[in-house]
Amino acid sequence: EDFVSVSEIQRHPEKWVAHRADLAARRPFKGFEYDSQATLGGVSISGRPFFDADGEFLGYRGTGTDITERKRAELALRRSEELQRAITDHSPSVIYLKDTESRYLKINPAFEKIYGVTEAQTLGNQGYEWMDRKVLDSLIGLDQKVIESKIPLESEFEITHSHGVKSNLHSIKFPVSDQQGNIIGIGGISTDITERKHLEEALRQSQKMEAVGQLTGGVAHEFNN
Repeated sequence: EDFVSVSEIQRHPEKWVAHRADLAARRPFKGFEYDSQATLGGVSISGRPFFDADGEFLGYRGTGTDITERKRAELALRRSEELQRAITDHSPSVIYLKDTESRYLKINPAFEKIYGVTEAQTLGNQGYEWMDRKVLDSLIGLDQKVIESKIPLESEFEITHSHGVKSNLHSIKFPVSDQQGNIIGIGGISTDITERKHLEEALRQSQKMEAVGQLTGGVAHEFNN
């Protein structure tokens, strides 16, 4: 343990307690991993106790493998997953992943909030338990179009929340493929555009009133002449 930092032992005390117990009991061990000060990286060791002719314990014989590159790859993957999770967890937009049968595989907190369901309730379901059937039939139809066309598709639709309030969503669905290029699911991002819709409607009403005002003014002018 001369090659092991104090911080390494402090980070994983249970692991080291178990390892020391194996050594004290003269038990063989396999694939014990730790961060080494000597290699400035990860090491995996395996060992078996050996004894002299009288059965006296002499020490351990074994092998050690430098696993620094593997540890770095695992760390990079972990950080990448943490970043992806941070993005989806804090996004105000609904983000989800479905299989090719339109069953939910993953959703984010914004999805839970807007539909009033938990991730556990959605997994393996298509959504008929919490969405309007007519709207959902249309959305599932778009899922299949995405799979068939292999290109992203956009749509807008209205939903009713669990508390009765209506919202307008803009959605983009896209195919998700494996490393061989086979489509294995559909990803989606939906953004609440209710406020934008209200502003557009207010603008239309304003333009209508302006047109009516101009028409009325024109007619009055004709009468005056």
